[in-house]
Amino acid sequence: SKYKNKHDYILDSKDREVLRNKIYINTPTTGFIATDICMTANAKSITLYGFDFEKTPTFYNPQGYKTPHHYRKEEELIRLYEKSGLLTVKE
Repeated sequence: SKYKNKHDYILDSKDREVLRNKIYINTPTTGFIATDICMTANAKSITLYGFDFEKTPTFYNPQGYKTPHHYRKEEELIRLYEKSGLLTVKE
């Protein structure tokens, strides 16, 4: 039988639609999706590392790449969550 971790979580299209409607971002980043999953699961604490909202270049996107993500909106929401005490951001 195939091993399946009891803590695995599959984000289906319905979950993605709920998230898109909640944050008004059509294509949220994987990091934002993971953060939302943790918040929805009522994690005791959430600390984000490495979130700079595309202020530094990445090795996987060439210069001039047009992203489908809305980093400024994600940053606004993450900072709001941080101000509300829901999570901590360590840059």
